[in-house]
Amino acid sequence: MSLIHKYKEPAFIIVASIFACIMLYIIEQILLSTYEIKTIFKIIFFTSIPLIYWKWFQPAKRMKEKQSGLRLSFALSTAVFSIIWLGFWLFGSFVDFSNILKELELSKNEYILRGIYIIFGNSFLEEFFFRGFIFLNLYESGYRKTAYGFSSLLFSIYHIALFQSWFSLWIMLLILLSLFAVGFVFDVLTKQAGSFKGSWMVHISADLAIILFGWVMFFA
Repeated sequence: MSLIHKYKEPAFIIVASIFACIMLYIIEQILLSTYEIKTIFKIIFFTSIPLIYWKWFQPAKRMKEKQSGLRLSFALSTAVFSIIWLGFWLFGSFVDFSNILKELELSKNEYILRGIYIIFGNSFLEEFFFRGFIFLNLYESGYRKTAYGFSSLLFSIYHIALFQSWFSLWIMLLILLSLFAVGFVFDVLTKQAGSFKGSWMVHISADLAIILFGWVMFFA
């Protein structure tokens, strides 16, 4: 096997996923597109790149889904929900929620609809892409350390476009570090469950906690 052939699959995963995140950053922060436009492009990038990969390389899935891993994810969901709420109550005073709401420009009904999408739709897209596509394919190709490190790092950096104007530099760095740790834990859950369903469960719980807390801060 030539070196080019050996590294072709992981190179495609890494380059294509970085390209997708760069394009989404440009759409978010430079072109200043609407939320609906950003969502459409996210769906396009996060689904088409994995489909192209599976079409070109046709990788054989070796990992089997494990019910024990899914049960662990379900148990962690409750813990994550509680930890996020505790974190908000402890550090919420450092965040200007009124400025965030002004930037979002959402009514109560719009907040509810977008919240439902974020909790179920957006969380699915991100877990499908970062864990189902990036992590699992790198891991199953034998690049296990790269799978954990790269998917976690890209997951954290990808979120810069979403909140870079919301927080101070130090809070943002703390959030990025936390997101890297979260991404690593999601990778572990994906490995334990044998699919991205494990991390998706916890992601739903985390987003639910954030959306509910936002409702309390913005509208209660």
